[in-house]
Amino acid sequence: MRQLRPQLAFGPSVHPIDLPRLRRVGITAVLSLQQPDIDLPRRAVERMRAACGEHQIAFHNVGVHDYDPDALIAALPAVLAVLDRLIRGGRTVYVHCTEGINRAPSLALAHLVRHELLDVDTALAELLRCDAGVRPYPTVIAWLRGGFAERPT
Repeated sequence: MRQLRPQLAFGPSVHPIDLPRLRRVGITAVLSLQQPDIDLPRRAVERMRAACGEHQIAFHNVGVHDYDPDALIAALPAVLAVLDRLIRGGRTVYVHCTEGINRAPSLALAHLVRHELLDVDTALAELLRCDAGVRPYPTVIAWLRGGFAERPT
């Protein structure tokens, strides 16, 4: 788990067994970017949702296709709205994808640029200072640099 902001952490997939640890460090919401039936079985998502409820952790799943930066860009308005609503609601959010290398860091970067209004270079430096091993999608970085222009479909 990488703590980017007091209210925002990101990283790899978590499982029900991880929830007591997340709760101990103050996580009160999980935002999963994994796709049910593609990244993991739909039943696993539902087990995670139920387990989060048992630990008083809100659970949201907005599946985004892995290794597809255009899919993430298309999903960003919805995913950023969920993330912003959770943070504004006083939640400390753990955003995860499968490995915590591309999708989750790309979303965290977009949050810094779109909601904290950091310029892309400053936001990217903060993200890499948090974890030098992350690889936000170059296409997402270029899209953020371009001022969030709509992507052609």
